[in-house]
Amino acid sequence: ILDLTIDINKERRKMLPTRELNYFLERTIDKHPPKMGLRFSFIQQVDTCPPTFNIFVNKPKDLHFSYKRYIENAIRDEYGFEGTAMTLRFKSKNDLKKASK
Repeated sequence: ILDLTIDINKERRKMLPTRELNYFLERTIDKHPPKMGLRFSFIQQVDTCPPTFNIFVNKPKDLHFSYKRYIENAIRDEYGFEGTAMTLRFKSKNDLKKASK
């Protein structure tokens, strides 16, 4: 059990580079494109414990919950994060502009 706890703690503290995440997002979307009119800009990991990702999309309110789950499962398949909660925040580019002011 101690080994499992140590492994989960490592997973929670994992930080992924934005460049790698963007390449991953592009591949993931190509495999299973979202419905018409939705365009993803980029993804970045903004925190650990729990791993938190901001994913920028033109119409975040139009994203179906199943597509959000698809992206979360794809992240887990590619990078692990076994045994830990994960937070995905789907934001618009306007949110990015507001944060930079």
